Amino acid sequence: MLQEKDISIIREILHATANGPFFKDNWEFSIIFGVTFEEFSQVAANWPKNSLPEETVSLAINNCFNNLLGFPHGCEKNWNEWISISEAELKVVFERWRKQRGLEKQTSYFSVLE
Repeated sequence: MLQEKDISIIREILHATANGPFFKDNWEFSIIFGVTFEEFSQVAANWPKNSLPEETVSLAINNCFNNLLGFPHGCEKNWNEWISISEAELKVVFERWRKQRGLEKQTSYFSVLE
């Protein structure tokens, strides 16, 4: 089960992705996230309660973790302005979230793209 801190961190990374510099003006957003920016923004705005289909929410969260950790967004210098934990700590939260959902462990960026 997700810890309250995990829920808070997921809210934080959703907000960072929707509003921060990491994927701003990225025309590939729907390709790399598997959801439109509008759908993603809805997930971010309503987390943890959401009226979107569970598949959309899961895809948005999974690919948010994965792209922050593995996509070459070039915003490493902005990390601490938007995300309160280190990349290593975020990987642990990602693994816990995937395990809770019965998903395989991440071995590489491409291994868990959905």
